Amino acid sequence: MEKDSMIRMIKMRISSQLLLSALFLVVGCHRRQNPVSTEEGQWISGAPFTIRTDTLSHDNRIYETQHFLTFSDASSDDVKRQYSRMAEESFSELLQAFEITSGNELGITDRTSKITIYSDRYLNHTPMAFAYGFIIGALDSPIYQYWPDWQKERYRNIVKHETMHVLQFLMGLTYDRLDLAERPDTWFTEGIAEYVSGGATIPITDLDQVNEWLTYEDHINPISIHSWSDLPVPDARSGEYYPMFCLALAYLLDERGQGKTLLDVKRMYEDLSRGGCFFTEAFEAHMGISVPYFETHFFQLITDYLGDSRLALSSIQ
Repeated sequence: MEKDSMIRMIKMRISSQLLLSALFLVVGCHRRQNPVSTEEGQWISGAPFTIRTDTLSHDNRIYETQHFLTFSDASSDDVKRQYSRMAEESFSELLQAFEITSGNELGITDRTSKITIYSDRYLNHTPMAFAYGFIIGALDSPIYQYWPDWQKERYRNIVKHETMHVLQFLMGLTYDRLDLAERPDTWFTEGIAEYVSGGATIPITDLDQVNEWLTYEDHINPISIHSWSDLPVPDARSGEYYPMFCLALAYLLDERGQGKTLLDVKRMYEDLSRGGCFFTEAFEAHMGISVPYFETHFFQLITDYLGDSRLALSSIQ
């Protein structure tokens, strides 16, 4: 995110980090399960880091855990272990939340099928999730010391956000299997990743913050962002929309909103993964509201949902 944009977004939605930590109750994000201990990993070499058809170079010191292989261009062993631990905890929490028995159920059966992480110390690659892994800026990046404190503190959430994207792919929603209309809309895909992670960005929790968000002319109805091409801001500012995407999921999955659950999301994904079903059809069947209606009435629904009280988004802890 560009510096000026980042500053205005930080000013816009927080009074302090203490306020956020004190308010982490339950509303917009799913509560974190107690972290599950994971076995210590082992160091291996010789495995490739492949993203689609490209192979990224790495230092050939790879940390292997139960479900993950963590690579890097030049990160320390400690950073690789940190990312592995964050990812294993996040993955375990997501399996519990979606009532998935184990990684085997998703096809993680051996080293070649494990999720891959690339800790990008020199920031030579675009951060992204893909089938089946993600690239993330390294905790020991040379510029890390200049990043804002809120971003440093939310790194666990960022890892879980990306892990949720990978889980969606593992559940069958890959680009090579589904047409564009069969995939979840961008607002939903990013919203669910924000919701289950507690927010890789600082969440919006009350109507004042919603109204402040809307004062920017390139902040439009978040439910109108059906694909990345619908975003009216540059890629560097796409994160400005994440808190509103998360708020949309909070409404859908809160009993004071639509009252749906992550198991409803799971069933929707199962329908989509079979192919031949449009996202709009599956969404309406499982969320109890149509996408066009949700888009048209979004701000009124959110106004009624938030009311006069501040709602806190859980950091899943």
